[in-house]
Amino acid sequence: MSREDYVMALLKMKYKWVVLTLLWVSFFGVHFHRVAYSPLIPTIMQELDISYASAGLLMSAYFLAYAIAQIPTGVLVDRFGARKVVSWFMIIFAGGAILFTRITNFEMGVISRFLIGFGSGVIWVSGIKIISYWFKRSERGFTTGVFSTSANFGATAALLGIPLVVIVHGWRQGYILTTIPVILLIGLNWLLIRDYPTDIGLPSPEDSKSIEPEATYETSQKTLVHDVLKDPHAWPLYLSIFFYLGGWYGTLTWVPTYCVEELKIPLTTAGLIGSLITLGAASSPITGILADKIGRKPVYVVGMASYALFTFLFITFSSCYNIIPTIIITILMGISFSSFAFSFTMISELFPPKVTATASGVLNACAFLGALVYPAVMGIILDLSKSYYIAFLTVVIGEVVGMAIALKIKETK
Repeated sequence: MSREDYVMALLKMKYKWVVLTLLWVSFFGVHFHRVAYSPLIPTIMQELDISYASAGLLMSAYFLAYAIAQIPTGVLVDRFGARKVVSWFMIIFAGGAILFTRITNFEMGVISRFLIGFGSGVIWVSGIKIISYWFKRSERGFTTGVFSTSANFGATAALLGIPLVVIVHGWRQGYILTTIPVILLIGLNWLLIRDYPTDIGLPSPEDSKSIEPEATYETSQKTLVHDVLKDPHAWPLYLSIFFYLGGWYGTLTWVPTYCVEELKIPLTTAGLIGSLITLGAASSPITGILADKIGRKPVYVVGMASYALFTFLFITFSSCYNIIPTIIITILMGISFSSFAFSFTMISELFPPKVTATASGVLNACAFLGALVYPAVMGIILDLSKSYYIAFLTVVIGEVVGMAIALKIKETK
């Protein structure tokens, strides 16, 4: 074998990590732009002269679009492949981000956030589909965990970076710079992402989805969605994830504003506290190894219970503003949430590959319906009660309800 042939063979052998890296960076961008709005809430409320409820609705506009995108996105990915769908939708994502820097009223804010949410709604489902073809079943807990860390690091970067941007450049001038990586990723994903190992002459990995026997599924969109919805084993996942992700984004939306208004701390410090929550969730590769060893369900259920506990401790004791306990609690909140990703590992193992993306899309739609509801409801509670304690207590109650439902989940490991 010549040196050139050897280099090419080595590159092909490692190409699955190239694909995973591109998905990781793309999902990092999704979460940066998703969470970047949170530390801007005090500034935008003042600039646009809007209420807490309206500020919550601007966050919810993103999640409404994201939820709407999930089921059709899953069908599109199953039909046309992740590479094409990711590239098409990221153009919408970039356009919405650029428009957001030009908002002058509430309505423009809703439109721009809707476009960002709709355009970014394909990355996670596409990634889950690709992982199921490029990696062995025994590797998927770990690789799903690695993939999901991009969300945590993206959110962390936004919560730390955006307050600094506001101070140094003003939020509009600084935010426009964050759209440049998104535009670059459109081209890179189109050029380098491949849906299947066979697209570049590689065999499918041993025990991957691509060589498992498939159940008989029709291929029309209506039948695909119907077959996914009628499976009784999937419904505890669909219902529990509504509360799990809803509570998470309710927390991330309002923690920076809570810290500024209630705790009277600087915006940069408020962003730091929020970032510790997302940084803690970056432990998902470790919990992924645990999920591969002892099972997805127990890790998922314990994660929800722990998130409820630490959120309660945060809202109860953070008002004392002893920084060390607050830091510990926020990191533990994030670590608890790291089990969220394995709901998608479970859903991908409940269904055959022909409908993996559709099933993941349904699950993600249920999750982001929760993310749509929580920020708006918490904003309404704040307008009516002026109590952050009551607002955050809805998160705690929801996580407990979700945990009770999750106990009915069928173990897939």
